Amino acid sequence: LHQQLLLDAGIARARVVVVPEDDQADVAALVTTARRLTAAPIVVRPRDDVDLASLADAGADHVLDPGAGSRRGLIASVLSRLELREGSDQRGVVDTTRLVNVPWPADSACPHGSASVPVLPRSTGCLECQRLDQRWVHLRICLRCGHVGCCDSSPGRHARAHHANSGHPLVTSGEPGETWSFCFLDETTIDSGDRTPA
Repeated sequence: LHQQLLLDAGIARARVVVVPEDDQADVAALVTTARRLTAAPIVVRPRDDVDLASLADAGADHVLDPGAGSRRGLIASVLSRLELREGSDQRGVVDTTRLVNVPWPADSACPHGSASVPVLPRSTGCLECQRLDQRWVHLRICLRCGHVGCCDSSPGRHARAHHANSGHPLVTSGEPGETWSFCFLDETTIDSGDRTPA
């Protein structure tokens, strides 16, 4: 049923697919079907909390936080996917709708790969730097909780501080075009391949 509806709606020509479905089971099924039919980014707008791992497995690219003004977030996410911008330059800012999913390779020398779960970035930048009126150099996203912090080249080194406070060992680059992730415990870097960071 979903496949024929999506084909009739012109999914083959879509530049972005928006799934505004309320039922958790229907969301995953619809995203799975859509992903088989298109390579276009898929934006999910749930009404309640969702299982990010099931949406990542289904092929979702972006998930709007239901509690964070989903209408405005949906508009911004769709415009961003269409490479249109609302307001000022967005350089150096993390997309909080981007579903970040880094499957840690089993053959890695790092034994902490199970700490990597699908997450949504919790902020568009380093909140600690913003509170201290500091500038960051690069952004990192915690692969356990979605915390966004600044890199070791930044004055605050807030991604590393988050690791020290939380014990979450893995981060990924929040910089556009960078596809690497890092374990603080083992000082191991992996290449995440074709994954596009937030």
